[in-house]
Parts: sequence; C-alpha cells; structure tokens
Amino acid sequence: MCRYRQQVVICVLLTLLCAPLSCVLSAGSRPSTGSLGIMGSSKTNRRKSWDRRNYSPEFKAQMALSRNISILLEQLLRNYENDQRPYQGVRPTRIETSMLIRSMGPVSELDMEYSMDCYFRQAWNDNRLRFSGPISPISLHIKTLERIWKPDTYFHNGRGSYLHTITQPNKLLRLSMDGAVLYSMRLTIKAKCPMELQSFPMDRQSCPLIFGSYAYTKEEMLYTWKTNAADPSYRAVGLVEGLQLSQFDLINNPYVSETVVIRNGTYSVLRVNFNLHRHMGYFLIQVYVPCGLLVILSWVSFWINREATADRVGLGMTTVLTLSTFGLDTRTDLPKVPYPTALDWFVIMCFTYVICSLLEFAGVHYFTKVGSGEYFPGVHTYDERDHMIKTIQELEDELEDEEYEDEEDDTPPLDEFANSDYFPQGSFVLSKLNSGCQDCDMIRAQSVLDSTI
Repeated sequence: MCRYRQQVVICVLLTLLCAPLSCVLSAGSRPSTGSLGIMGSSKTNRRKSWDRRNYSPEFKAQMALSRNISILLEQLLRNYENDQRPYQGVRPTRIETSMLIRSMGPVSELDMEYSMDCYFRQAWNDNRLRFSGPISPISLHIKTLERIWKPDTYFHNGRGSYLHTITQPNKLLRLSMDGAVLYSMRLTIKAKCPMELQSFPMDRQSCPLIFGSYAYTKEEMLYTWKTNAADPSYRAVGLVEGLQLSQFDLINNPYVSETVVIRNGTYSVLRVNFNLHRHMGYFLIQVYVPCGLLVILSWVSFWINREATADRVGLGMTTVLTLSTFGLDTRTDLPKVPYPTALDWFVIMCFTYVICSLLEFAGVHYFTKVGSGEYFPGVHTYDERDHMIKTIQELEDELEDEEYEDEEDDTPPLDEFANSDYFPQGSFVLSKLNSGCQDCDMIRAQSVLDSTI
C-alpha cells in the first residue's frame, strides 16, 4: 500500500515539471497572432486588387449567369429520364413542325426522285423541363440533346437524306421557362417522286414529302403544322426569296396533316406537296425546232430532178438518221416507261413525214420509168430480144449501101447502139424503124440524143 502511494506521488510530480516545458516549446513553434493577421490581410488585398484589374462587371455577371444556368440544368436533368416521352400515360405528345426551303433540285425523271436543302424545325412541350430563371429561352449546346427526350421523326418516302456537319453539326436547341423545346437542324432531303410522263415535256408533277414518328402511334404522338395566330400570312412551309429551279417552276406547296394505317398501328404524319411545272424552252431549242427543220429539209427533194436518184435518196436517208439520233437523245434522261410520251409522238410524226417523202420519190420514179418504157434498162423478155435482133438485122441489110453525108456525125452503129446501156431507147427506135419509117437517119440521131439525155 505504501509502495502504491509512492508511485502516484512520483507521477504527479513529473506531470507538474513537464507542463511548463511543453508550453515553452509550443509557444516557440507557433507564429504570433499579429503576424498571422498581417499575412491574411495582405493576401486578401492582393486578390481584390487583381479582381479589379482583370474582371469587368459585365464579365462577372456573365460568369454568374453561366454558373446559374449550369446549376439549373444539373437540377433539371438530375432525375430526368430521356427514354420516356413527355406526358407519358396522360395525353399524346404534340409535335409542331415547320420548314424553310433554302434550295430545291435537281429533279431526276430517270430515278423519279428530287432533293432539297431546308431548315427542319420541331417544337414540343416537356413539363419536366420547366424552370424559373433570369432569361428565357436558353440556347443550349447540342450535347444536351443526348440527355433529353426528342421525337423519332423519319421521312416515309426519303432516300439518302443527311444532316450538314460542316463546320459543326447544324443543330439548334432552345429551352423556355414553360418547358417548350425548339429543335432545329439543317437537312438535305432526297425523296421519291412518282411521275406521270405521258405529257412530257409539257407535264406537271406533284412531288410529296411525308414524315412522321417511327415508333409512336397517334395515341402517343401527334404531328401538327405550326401556326401563328398573330400573323395570318404565316406559312409552316416557307420558301427563301428568289428560289429557282433549273427545269421547273414551283407553282405552290400545299401541306396537310394525315394519318396512315400500317400493320402495327395508325400513325400521325405530315405531308407537303411540291407542285412543279416543267419549262419548255430547253426542249424547244434542242428537239422541237431541229426536228421541224429536218422535216422541211426532207421536202427539198421534191425540187430535185427525178433522174438524180442518188441525191434524193441520200438526202432522205440523212434526215432519217439525224431524226433517229434526236429520238435516242430524248430518251436518255427518261425512265423506260411502258407508254409513249408527247415528245415520242412528235418524233414519230417527224419520222413519218420524212419516210413519206422517200416513198413519194420511189413511187414517182417507178411509175415514170414504167410509163416511158425506161424501167429496169437492159432487162427484157426473150420475145422482145428476138424481135429486136431481127429488127437490127433488117436495118443492117437496108443500110449496108448507104453512105453518111456528114463525116463528123458520131452516131454509133446500130449493133453498138443496141448493145449499149441505153438499150431501151434503142429498142424503141428500132421498133419504129421496123414499122416502116422513111427517114432512118433522123430517127437514129434522135435515139442517140434521147440516150444522152
């Protein structure tokens, strides 16, 4: 017991001796209160002076606004589910759509399609994105689109449409205080255009554009054209000023709302029809006027001598071949439709006129030669040949002793004359001689003259 008391007394004495030493050591290691105050105030003053030198009030306000918007978006999207449409299970989501056509064309008859460059805008209301803030609407970065719900719009009759991405993806996103969302993008749309070409090139075509939701039926999503009650002249499908097409005039572009029934449901769609009227100037210059001139050129053969067979036939064949070239060229840009177009009928009529001019010459040539006994020279029946041989022999016997008074007369002998290329004329003369003509020399000279003609 005594030993235990001694140990307690020793511990108390050691504690009393060590306490002053620890206070001295701690006091030497800490700075004084006065020095800490001076250091803290100097740092604060330097920060304030740097702020005054580099930051303007406008920049400070902008930084504060950016921080507020960032905080606001984080709060809005913290529990947001972008795979659920607005008003899920309450009512259909209404999508208001508008378009601004920047350019249109080309329109291809061969592929029966057209293309256009446009701004495609969609607007809807999402009650989960309502907020109270300093500004409205707020323009957001396109990366925010990945975090919110957006409609799955697609073009029913589209072919190879694409979004412009130079220099950045051409998209726009704005959010209003009441939860209204505006989503705009620049697209080049290529769509099918069924064409009726019976009246080509004096035809009118109506090229539709149909779009709607891919997955949501009309009970879940409704598409409507945007309206503006304050401006009665507002059109949901607008055209930029000075819009022109190379081969067509855009008459009008009516738009309607429709519903289409597909196997798995009924869908709400929007349709706009671009009514086009084709220009006639190109085809007048390239087809109609040249073909008409070729037909007139084929009539020139009517004034050519009927004996110039090669010239008349060559002219007719040249016009036929040229018309064939025009007919083939007009079909290169057209699909292989099973019916003739108005241009085909015109080319066919031109062919008919040119061929009729050739047939007219052939008929005149044939009947003229047959009527004068000149058709198929050198071809005769056996009876005619025997008669002609006898006639020649009789003439030779009668003229054996006759002498030519004019030595410069170059009339060929009868045997050479009968065997010459102009045999029909010789046979005609010999038949006259056989019938008992008196002036044989005159008849022979006349036959030579006819043969040379």
